[in-house]
Amino acid sequence: MSSDLEMAPPYLITPPRFQSESEPLPAATVTTGAGRPPAHRRKRIRFSWGFLLRLALLAALILIAYGGVFYQVAISIADGSRLAYLAVVPLLIAMIALGSSTPPRGVADSESDWILATIVGGFGLVLHFLMQARLPTLAGLWFQQLVGAVIWTGFAATILFGVRRVANRNKWPMWLFALNTATPLPYLLVTEWLGGSNLAASAVAAMIGTIAIYLAGKRNALHWRLTATAACALAGIGSAIALSGQPLLVSVVVSAGVVPLVVFILLDAFGGRNTWHLRSDETPLPHRSAFSLALLAGAAVMLMVANAPNATALPTPPRADAGWEQRAGLTQTEQFSFIRRYLGPNATFVRYQVPPVDGYPQAAVDVITTDNLASLRVYRDVIWYPVSTMPNFAPIGVANPAITHARAAATDSSAATSAGVDNWYCVTWVWRAGDKYQQVFVVVDQDVSATVPPAGPQPLSLHDTVAAPALWMTRQQATPSGEVDDAVSERAHQIVSQVVNAGAPRRD
Repeated sequence: MSSDLEMAPPYLITPPRFQSESEPLPAATVTTGAGRPPAHRRKRIRFSWGFLLRLALLAALILIAYGGVFYQVAISIADGSRLAYLAVVPLLIAMIALGSSTPPRGVADSESDWILATIVGGFGLVLHFLMQARLPTLAGLWFQQLVGAVIWTGFAATILFGVRRVANRNKWPMWLFALNTATPLPYLLVTEWLGGSNLAASAVAAMIGTIAIYLAGKRNALHWRLTATAACALAGIGSAIALSGQPLLVSVVVSAGVVPLVVFILLDAFGGRNTWHLRSDETPLPHRSAFSLALLAGAAVMLMVANAPNATALPTPPRADAGWEQRAGLTQTEQFSFIRRYLGPNATFVRYQVPPVDGYPQAAVDVITTDNLASLRVYRDVIWYPVSTMPNFAPIGVANPAITHARAAATDSSAATSAGVDNWYCVTWVWRAGDKYQQVFVVVDQDVSATVPPAGPQPLSLHDTVAAPALWMTRQQATPSGEVDDAVSERAHQIVSQVVNAGAPRRD
């Protein structure tokens, strides 16, 4: 590659009329900012081959490290889960990156790039995997593997393009946007708060697209930027309303993908974006040796191996005969309608009474039923019961060999600070009963002397999913204990055996 090509900047925007800085400006022309030319509608953006090659390499490194995770997310979206908005997030991030691009200042320093990338990105990845190891259930609830993908993208981009391009003052809103949209939990909580319908999900996605338009219009005049933001909000929500009868993926792609893209193109064409004049000898791409690229490739392969559990498809649920609840001698006592705000209008959450047995604690069987397996799996790591410290699910064997992926969780009764705290032990699994999918929870109170059933499920809250875990981790607490009394675990296995035998699940 020639020296001119190696020294070429990642992009070049030149005013169409003035080709040199020595040529005087016309009398009617007024400069803006620090000697910058005024806004002009005709702009020419030219990317060097070196920049495009590094961009392709960055995409390859991301797919090597997290391609399996992305594939599982794509399968979930195609199956109709509430993660459809993630399909347009890469497009929105690309728009913000392009809209906030400015010439990097100062001189590139390869050593500084490596040092800063290692300190920030490396430390972030270490914390990410430590949290997955210590609090796997909470990490699964937050979809931490997608947050790790954002951190890895920032790390690799810093090495390939330099910290002055990736982490300048105009780029931090883009990274903040990426971190907050990579994890679906905030989106799911807002959607639930608005009622949980497909219209609510599409409307929230449309507002995410509107935020992206505002951030992408950073280099435009304020009145154009606000006009584009308002237009994107109105058109996005209008599209969500008009397409409310369509599949969620279609509605989200239009309201949060197509509409923001069209608005961004129009803003670029008519918004009076400021132009930049970059000489070929300004801000060259940082030189990277073959050894540096080999290190990046090796790190990507290591991340691929570390992410293998998250990239593995969940097993097909075993089949059970419909009506097992009656055959097991269970009596329905309560319904929890809040589950419809999470899994859709066809979902139910029912509590069944378990006849008490002398010498054993009280117990109950709770069952979530839905026709959408993908949506059910989105919430597989949710703890629906009241907790003071988030416990972890752990694999457990049950009496029937057909149920091979049951899990158990328990509150830490030894860490209780008051007698009024509800402590429970839960065994859960997923199967298909008839044409519906069910997640069964066998819940046993840890207090053998209790005379009432264990605490019932409750909706998710910001306190239980955000504030409480954050405060718990800052206090350097020990990992929650999953140990329970023998009477509690024995009673749970009795009920599990009773339920499984009534369902008579069989292997496909």
